[in-house]
Amino acid sequence: MRISTNQIFHASTANMASSTSNIVKTQHQLTSGERYQLASEDPTGFAKTNRLSEVIEANKQYIKNSTLVTGGLSVEESTLDKIQIAIDRARTLAITVNNGTLSSKERASIATEVEGLQSEIYDLMNARNASGDFIFSGSQSNMQAFAKNPATGRYVFQGDGVTNQIQISPSVFVQQGDSGLDIFEKVPARYTATGVPSAGTIKVEITAQEQFDNYHKASYDFANPANSQLNVVTTPGAPDTFVILDASNNPLTPPISGNFVPGQAIEFAGMAITLDGVAGTTAQIDLDPPSNENVLNHLEDFKNALKDPTVDQADLQPILKDVTVGLKNSADSILGVIGEIGSRINTMKRVEASNSSFDILNQEARARLSETDYAEASAKLAQQEMAMQVAYSTFNKVTSLSLFDYV
Repeated sequence: MRISTNQIFHASTANMASSTSNIVKTQHQLTSGERYQLASEDPTGFAKTNRLSEVIEANKQYIKNSTLVTGGLSVEESTLDKIQIAIDRARTLAITVNNGTLSSKERASIATEVEGLQSEIYDLMNARNASGDFIFSGSQSNMQAFAKNPATGRYVFQGDGVTNQIQISPSVFVQQGDSGLDIFEKVPARYTATGVPSAGTIKVEITAQEQFDNYHKASYDFANPANSQLNVVTTPGAPDTFVILDASNNPLTPPISGNFVPGQAIEFAGMAITLDGVAGTTAQIDLDPPSNENVLNHLEDFKNALKDPTVDQADLQPILKDVTVGLKNSADSILGVIGEIGSRINTMKRVEASNSSFDILNQEARARLSETDYAEASAKLAQQEMAMQVAYSTFNKVTSLSLFDYV
């Protein structure tokens, strides 16, 4: 078999080119730290590496989301804590006013403090986050949450009840914040009842609010409020008697009846019903529809009543009851939200710890697949450089083969 000079040159050149390519590839592995550049070098490893990279990048975003939401919830929690402190002070002032021994100047002084508390709470309910968004406006974050209607003098909510759900892991979403609609607007006002007598006058006073609240919740018919009324029927005799009937004029179960004395209160379900008409008078007791009211309007009523010198202690009592119950319900609502915020933060801490653990594991797995083994690559480079030297030496020897060299 004869080998031409061209074949010798082509074979030697191809061998040196291959050796050079291998050296360049290994050098790139050492300098870049990456095991391969193209999918063709290791299709399976390349695909797994890309998948792990996607998971790692998503995990970084989850951790970032968790950090941002935690910061926002911390601001909200701090704001609600301050509102809670202000409400507690207003509740103390309401108790102070309720003793009935204050002078008009003292009431005016308390009104000034109530006004200051109202302004403080108003500012806090319109608080902004670091981005300048109103934190209690729901999705309408560029809209001030609460404002005073100049026509009515009442404070109204201007946002909405929409809240964002932020993803902090592949399957866990956390509520980013809370709307003022849920925290402050959907707070029940004091449950009350109204009496309408057939003759004379009637006074319906709530003497045991909690007992009456339970009765109201169990008895009020939202579909047909007329079914929520009671009828007090008095009958002359020796002695005069009364009986309380339901909306269909049937006796209650168990029956509520007894001796009737005009001007003497009839106690039932936390109510003191006082009729001054003679026996034979009837009265209709209507459970007033439930309503909601925000803390700013409760403080507005409280402040205005204290400032009005024509409001005596008797007139002040129903206002104080409304304010006391309203402030308590507002405080309960805020405490409930603070508890939910704490629960969300704890959830994010646990998920963030889990995300961090998975991030370390995923990075280790990706490193095993895609990163250069420097000891192995260094040994390979030395071997390839030696092969390259051998290829050059061989080329020199082969290209020097000629009969003229031996003449």
